[in-house]
Amino acid sequence: MDGMDTIKAVAKFVEDTRNPFGIDFLDTQKYEIHMLHSSVPIADQQAVFEPCEPNVRRIVLATNIAETSITIPNVVYVIDTGRVKEKRYDPERHASSLVSAWAGSSNINQRAGRAGRHRAGQYYGIVSKARLDTMEAYQMVEIKRVDLSNVVMHIKVPCQSFEVESSKLILLVA
Repeated sequence: MDGMDTIKAVAKFVEDTRNPFGIDFLDTQKYEIHMLHSSVPIADQQAVFEPCEPNVRRIVLATNIAETSITIPNVVYVIDTGRVKEKRYDPERHASSLVSAWAGSSNINQRAGRAGRHRAGQYYGIVSKARLDTMEAYQMVEIKRVDLSNVVMHIKVPCQSFEVESSKLILLVA
């Protein structure tokens, strides 16, 4: 999913809706729901790696952290929204913001590969065929969508010499 707001909305739907899809997701004898996001406490995130009870299906609501950074054991199904949150700079407003954007088709392929790492699995992309056909192969690279003034300011700061192994590295900025 593209962010914590979406994760919370899906979790709320599952918790508040009486038997969505005819399934009682609140039955802890059958289901465990986990949220993976940087704002979730580490201990809660670690629980997704612990073995669950027999006959309990684990449901993981996650951002693209689960795309490449981690491998969750026994993932069988991946349902993908095809979205990511990315930082973008608006030069007209001189402001950066986190926006929801379409992932690249390479991201979609990576996510599909998460299904069935340990046993046979299936991938379901919630992306129309038209969108998939027009999707860029890769997301726009970060250097093209963020404000670089901070980087420039750090470079422009008067530099000192830094010792690197046994030789000296001196950085000079005009």
